[in-house]
Amino acid sequence: MSTLSTTLPAPTAPQLLTRGESITWISKLLTNRTAYHILFWALVFLLNAAYITYIEHDWHITLYNFALRTPFILACCYINLYWLLPRYYNSGKIFTYAAMVVGLILTLNAFNLLLLEACVDTPICPKTYEAMASFTWNNYLYKAFYLVSIVGLTSGIKLSKDFLLEKQKADAIEKEKLQTELSLLKSQIHPHFFFNTLNNLYALALKKSDLAPEMLLKLSELMSYSLYEAEGAYISLEKEIKHIQNYIELESLRFGSKMNVDFKVKGAPDEKRVPPLIFLPFIENCFKHATAKGLEKTITITLAVEDHRITLFTRNPYSKGNKSSAQKGGLGLKNAQRRLQLLYETTYKLETTNTGDFFEVNLQIPLA
Repeated sequence: MSTLSTTLPAPTAPQLLTRGESITWISKLLTNRTAYHILFWALVFLLNAAYITYIEHDWHITLYNFALRTPFILACCYINLYWLLPRYYNSGKIFTYAAMVVGLILTLNAFNLLLLEACVDTPICPKTYEAMASFTWNNYLYKAFYLVSIVGLTSGIKLSKDFLLEKQKADAIEKEKLQTELSLLKSQIHPHFFFNTLNNLYALALKKSDLAPEMLLKLSELMSYSLYEAEGAYISLEKEIKHIQNYIELESLRFGSKMNVDFKVKGAPDEKRVPPLIFLPFIENCFKHATAKGLEKTITITLAVEDHRITLFTRNPYSKGNKSSAQKGGLGLKNAQRRLQLLYETTYKLETTNTGDFFEVNLQIPLA
């Protein structure tokens, strides 16, 4: 006959909450409205209990006072919070609200004192509390002042909470609005850029240039970057530099030996991130101005990468009489400036200099 033996697991000790779990539990407790209210009134009771017990040296008074006073205090506070405040104060009827609150406090305070006085001769009323329970002018003012204090405190908490919630909503709406505007500005760069590139390709096609196929390949790479890689808020600086190089090569194919482009990258772009297409409008603008007749077609573009910032410097020939290119370039530059304002507010620096023959841009932005 065989014997089966079973080993039962040893009882485990109760698990203590970790610091992170404790913070999460407290956060959930505070966001629960019922728990939040219970915690608030428990704190009010404890503070009052400590004060009365210290003054009267009798904890029975604390319990008796709490039992007969609390219902009136709760009624006064919650009628104010959930009826008078929304109906009158939030509607702008301040004087009506003030009159209603004062009337509510005085009325409930009177009924409370009548109840306390009626219970004076009962066995549950402590002897040392009889003087405080009688309906006298001093007692009435003292208890009315307490009601005013607690109603004022709860009203302040409610109004502060409502203000913070409204501010959070307004901030969220404003943030969403700015993000929408930012996305719209970035999306406007794409068709603007491709419009100019297709015009360049069309010009080469008319000339039946052998550069057209290579230009189409470069354009395909640029479109792939814009459609699939530049949709996020930030992108690798190395990829952005590669995109700029592709654009410069695309423009160099069109101009050939007529255009001299000096593009340099100073510093290490490794592990740095920037908003996609943030530099392109300024570089595009260099080539627009350089198309004017009679100008020296030399463009200087420098990206200087430091630990916490990157600087773009461009220098291109400029002619005041070249109004058409200036008008076409207006949208791109305005969009770029607006994007910089939305992204960096006051932490970026943009300087433009027009010497009459040359147009220079110096842009500094913080690195992500």
